[in-house]
Amino acid sequence: MNQMQVIAHRGASGLVSHDNSAAAFEMAIQLGADWVEMDVRKTADDALVVLHDADIAGLPVERLPLTRARRRAAAVGRQLLTLGEVVDLCFGRIRMDIELKVAGIEAATLGLLAPIQREQWLVKSFVDDVVGRIKHLDPSATTGLVVGRGSRDPRILVPEVFPERRLDRVGADIICPHYRLLKARFVWRMKRRGTAIWVWTVNEPRMMAQLTDCGVDGLITDRPDLALGQREHASP
Repeated sequence: MNQMQVIAHRGASGLVSHDNSAAAFEMAIQLGADWVEMDVRKTADDALVVLHDADIAGLPVERLPLTRARRRAAAVGRQLLTLGEVVDLCFGRIRMDIELKVAGIEAATLGLLAPIQREQWLVKSFVDDVVGRIKHLDPSATTGLVVGRGSRDPRILVPEVFPERRLDRVGADIICPHYRLLKARFVWRMKRRGTAIWVWTVNEPRMMAQLTDCGVDGLITDRPDLALGQREHASP
C-alpha cells in the first residue's frame, strides 16, 4: 500500500442518494477507488447487514428479523443489503474495508470472508475488543482501530490522540483517526511505529491536498472522485 489509498466511505456516498447501497458501491467501483468501506450490524435473526445507524425508522435493527428490517427500510426508500450480497458485488472488483459496528459478529464475518484472499479485505472497528477478537480469530487478517468519536472529556480524548497502547493491546495494523485528531505529531508517531494511517471522513479538496502532503496512507471519503483527482494531481 505504498500509494495513498482512496477509500469510498459507505460507497461513493456523496454522489448517490443513499449510502451503503448497491448504487453507492457500484459508483465507487466505476470511479476506480481502491477500497469501498461499509458498516456491518446484525438483525434479530443474526443476519449480517450493511447499515450505519443502529435503527431503521426508529426501530433498532437488532430487534428486527431480516425480512422485517428490509420491508421497513424499503418503506422509507432505503435499500438494506446483507454483507454477503455486498461481498458478492465487490468480489474481484474492489477491496473491502469492513467496519463492525457491534461486538459478537466477528466470527460470522470472518467465516463469510474466509474464501477470499486476505489482501482483498480488512476489518476495523471503534470497539477495541472487536479488533482484538478479529486478530485472535485470524492473526493474518488486516485490522484497523477507528478513533475520534468526538468528546471534550480529556479522559476519552487522550487515548484517542495517543492510541499507541490501545494499538499494541489489540494488534491493529491500521489506525483510522478523525481528521481533527491529527495533532501532537500524530502522523509522525504512527509512522515511527510502522502503523498505517487512514483518515476519515475527508471531503474537502484543500484538506485532501494537505493530508496527502503530510504523508497519510489513506483517505476515507464520501467523494472518491475528488480524492482520486487529488492523488493524480499530486503524483510526480
